[in-house]
Amino acid sequence: MWGLQNAIHPSGQGKIGERLWQMVLDGTIDTIASDHSPHSFEKKTPKDGNFWTISEGCTGVQTLLPVMVTEGRKRGLTWTRLVNLCAANPAKDSD
Repeated sequence: MWGLQNAIHPSGQGKIGERLWQMVLDGTIDTIASDHSPHSFEKKTPKDGNFWTISEGCTGVQTLLPVMVTEGRKRGLTWTRLVNLCAANPAKDSD
């Protein structure tokens, strides 16, 4: 059901952020969603450097759409693609 999943800072700044935006625009990334699962810094810190010990999720539901509209539209993201990325495709994946 799910491929690569990650939590990315909403502004998507820097080289990695720009590469992620390119992947959104070229269709490599087809779903963008947030589960709004905030945790304390302590729970988000790996124990003994083990990534799999951190609590999943991050805050972001309140910024997802504004960032996608502002940053996506600046990069040429169409309204149709925005709807597919943030609504239609996540709905399909939840079955």
